Amino acid sequence: YKLGSPGKHIVMNSLAVLAAVDALDADLALAALALAELKPPAGRGARQMLHAPSGPFMLIDESYNGNPASMRAAIENLGRIEAQGRGRRIAVLGDMLELGESGPALHKGLAEAVTGNGVDLVFACGPLMRSLYDALPSRQRGAYAAQASGLEPLLLDVLRAGDVVTVKGSLGSRMGSIVKAMTARFPVVTADD
Repeated sequence: YKLGSPGKHIVMNSLAVLAAVDALDADLALAALALAELKPPAGRGARQMLHAPSGPFMLIDESYNGNPASMRAAIENLGRIEAQGRGRRIAVLGDMLELGESGPALHKGLAEAVTGNGVDLVFACGPLMRSLYDALPSRQRGAYAAQASGLEPLLLDVLRAGDVVTVKGSLGSRMGSIVKAMTARFPVVTADD
């Protein structure tokens, strides 16, 4: 069967759905077909092609929420996508909130996922995500800002054709504003482009 949304975590969830459908003696083939139509909504993995002055690039909007497991899954998904031409894999990451005293260590611990999944640049915002940013080698540091609004111009000015950009963070880190800034500045690629 095919899935309409990428990611190991989606595959695992789809298998659980199919097991439940089978346990209920429902139509397994119909359920599998329905999973092919699964499309992630805005903020939860929606993808769109936007047009920078130099050409199209991909935006993956994961801006609605972030926790250690979902952040790693988003970074792994980014690593599975080939940037085109001179494009880069770019992770734009905001704080994962409500993690208690282990928050800084959990953020810093994402460095292994970033490096291991071929992410070229990290743009980070928030006091907790500073721990990750500082743990990265200089070649992977895109920019850091205390707030999402400060990161917007730093990111938008460097996007180019072929880039694959994932935006992710807890809702309170306001990463959705970066997605809005990107879609306001760069038009959506249409079939005519």
